[in-house]
Amino acid sequence: MLSRLFGLDLEKKALFFRQVATMVRAGLSIGRSLEGASDHTIGKIGKDMSDKVTHGASLAQVMKEYPQLFTRYESALVQAGEQGGTLERNLQQLADGLEKSLRFQRDLMSKMVYPLCIVHVGIFIPPLYLLVTSDLKTYLITTLTVFLTFWGTILALVLIYRALTNVPSLRRVVDTFVLYLPLIGSLVVKIAMARFLACMAQLYDSGFLPVEAIKLSASACGNLSMEERLKGLTPFIDQGLNPAAAINKLRLLPPMVAQLLLTGEETGDPSDMMRRASEMMDEEAQYTLKKVMVLLPVIMMLFMGIVVGAYVIHFYTRTLSTIIGQ
Repeated sequence: MLSRLFGLDLEKKALFFRQVATMVRAGLSIGRSLEGASDHTIGKIGKDMSDKVTHGASLAQVMKEYPQLFTRYESALVQAGEQGGTLERNLQQLADGLEKSLRFQRDLMSKMVYPLCIVHVGIFIPPLYLLVTSDLKTYLITTLTVFLTFWGTILALVLIYRALTNVPSLRRVVDTFVLYLPLIGSLVVKIAMARFLACMAQLYDSGFLPVEAIKLSASACGNLSMEERLKGLTPFIDQGLNPAAAINKLRLLPPMVAQLLLTGEETGDPSDMMRRASEMMDEEAQYTLKKVMVLLPVIMMLFMGIVVGAYVIHFYTRTLSTIIGQ
C-alpha cells in the first residue's frame, strides 16, 4: 500500500533492475528474470509482472501499468532497450542512475538533520513562556498544533504531487510549472537533456532512424513538457535538418555541448558525441544539485529565524500589554 502511494524504495528498485539485468545477461527469459528478482525487492508485483510478460506483453508495457512504482523515464528507457536490443545495458543504466539518486538522497538527508532539529527547537522552545503565563495544556496545544501542521502540510504536498503526476493533463501543468521555478527549473532541464541525449546515443548505436530515435528518447526525458518540445523537432528532421542542428534550435544546451553535437554530425560519429554531451549535461546537473543542497538548509534556517522572531515579538507584545494594563 505504501509503495503505491510513495513509490518503491530506491534501494530495492535499483536492486530489482540490477538483478533482472544480470539474469537476462545469463540467458534467462524476461519472465523468469522478473520472478527471480522480485524476492526481497518488489514482491508480489514482480510475480504479477512476470505472468503478464510470459503471456506476451512487453516489459515496458507492463511497467506502464504501475505508474506509482515506475516512472515514465524508466518505462521509456526499457522500451528503447527492448526495441533496440540493448535491454540488459539499459537496465544496468537504470540501476546505476537509481544508486546515484540514492547516494544523493542520503547526502541530502544528512545535511537536513541540523535544520530539522532547529525547526523542532523553533516549534517547542519559544512557546515555553506559556508555561509561566498560562499552563501546560495551553503550551501543548500550541506546540502540537504547529508540529502537526508542519508535518501534515509536507505529507499533503507529497500526496497531492503524486496524485497530480498520475493524471496526464494535470501532469503536463505540473511539469510546465516546475520548469519556471528558479534553480529547480534549470536542474530539471539539465537532467531531461542528459537522459534524452543518452537514450539518443543508444538508439543510434542500435540503428534507429533520427525521427524514431527522437520520439522514443523524448519519452525518456522524464518531464512531459520537455517531451512535447523535443518531439516537436521531428518536422525539422523531415525537412532535412540534421538532429544536432534541430536540437540546438531549442536553445536548451550550453554552447560547448551544442558545438559537440554539431561536431559529431560533421565527423560522422553522432552517437559518441551525444554520449559525451549527455555526460557533460549530467555533470552540469550534479553541480546544480549541489547548489540546491547548499541553499535548502539555509532557506530552512531563515524560515525558522522568522518563526522564532515572530514568537519573540508576540511574547514581548503580550508582556508589555499586561504591564500597561496593570
